[in-house]
Amino acid sequence: MKNIQKNIGSLHVKGVRRIKNMITIYFDGLCKPHPGGVATYGYVVYQDGKAIKKGCRVIGEGEGMTVNVAEYSALKRALEWLNEQGINDDIVVKGDSMLVINQMKGLYRIKSKTSKFFVPIIQKLLERKKICFVWIPREENMEADMLSNVAYKRYMLKIALCKAVFVAHKAG
Repeated sequence: MKNIQKNIGSLHVKGVRRIKNMITIYFDGLCKPHPGGVATYGYVVYQDGKAIKKGCRVIGEGEGMTVNVAEYSALKRALEWLNEQGINDDIVVKGDSMLVINQMKGLYRIKSKTSKFFVPIIQKLLERKKICFVWIPREENMEADMLSNVAYKRYMLKIALCKAVFVAHKAG
């Protein structure tokens, strides 16, 4: 955690100075119903204000699925993608999960099994990067929120189609 803490203050987010090649990650997750429902996530990666990657996915359904699993999974996947691309620009991470943002800043203790699992993985993905975590209200995270809902709706549609095919096959 010390490595991340050391780098948090190195970026100016509120327009104090403009950093070229700035990466901004917006992430969000959902779990319906919570807990134990269908967990999905969405994220958007911007470079200098232009979206360069959007992603959404279903993580799972049932026991162990929570909104925190979904939120952390979104952040983890966005950072994995950056590393896969070899992008090492300064990063601002924005999310509406106060828990995730403040745990990554080192302001909240890491107590749950979920946090104990994800935080070290994310810290490893952030090694030697300049990073700043910023909590934003949900209204400023609409694109990532929309993507997590897209993943959820696609999953529910597949379930409904499978049930319809099963009923049709059983009747036929």
